[in-house]
Parts: sequence; C-alpha cells; structure tokens
Amino acid sequence: MEILEGKVKQLSEENAHLHLFIAQLQQTDQTLHHYICVNVKRIDHLNACVHALKGTIDAKEIQINSLKETILSLEEELYSNRTQVSQDSGFSGSPPIEKKHSLRSRAGQLLKTKIG
Repeated sequence: MEILEGKVKQLSEENAHLHLFIAQLQQTDQTLHHYICVNVKRIDHLNACVHALKGTIDAKEIQINSLKETILSLEEELYSNRTQVSQDSGFSGSPPIEKKHSLRSRAGQLLKTKIG
C-alpha cells in the first residue's frame, strides 16, 4: 500500500510539473501569436507603402517623359525659328531675344505645372 501511495504521490507531482509546463507553453504560444500578428500588420502596412511609392514613381516617370517630349518640341521649335530667322534675314544667328524669352518662359511654366 505504501508503494502504491508513493507512486500516486510521484505521479501527482509529475502531473503538477506537466500542468506548469503546459501553462508556460500556452503563455509562450500567446506571446508568439501576438508577435506574429503585430508583424503581419507591419508587413501589410509596408506593402501598402511600397505599392503607393510605386504608383508615385510611375506617375513621376510619366511626368518626366512628358516634360522630355515638351523640351524636345521646344528645342525643335527653337531650331526651326533659328533657321527661319537666318533664312529670312540672310544671317546665321540666333533667333530674336523675344522668341528665346518666350520659349524659356513657356518651358518654365510647363515645368512648374507638370512637376508641382
């Protein structure tokens, strides 16, 4: 009988240790679950930021390409004006200052409106 009581007491102590170990595992599990949830939210937020930045970059690239096209058009117009002026006047000089200022003014206005 004493041996049996000793075994029961030993099993009861082991059971108490197992319950304590299980409680510690559950607490660790809850902590890890919270950590994972917080990091998933952070990752989702960062992914949204990356997506927004990609959209901004794409829009800026479109603006840059549009500005490049405008600049090329203005340069072609300037070259055309130069050749026209040199053919009209018989001199191979640059276009009148008014036309240069007008083209620079238009280019500056386009840059301000497209980038701003």
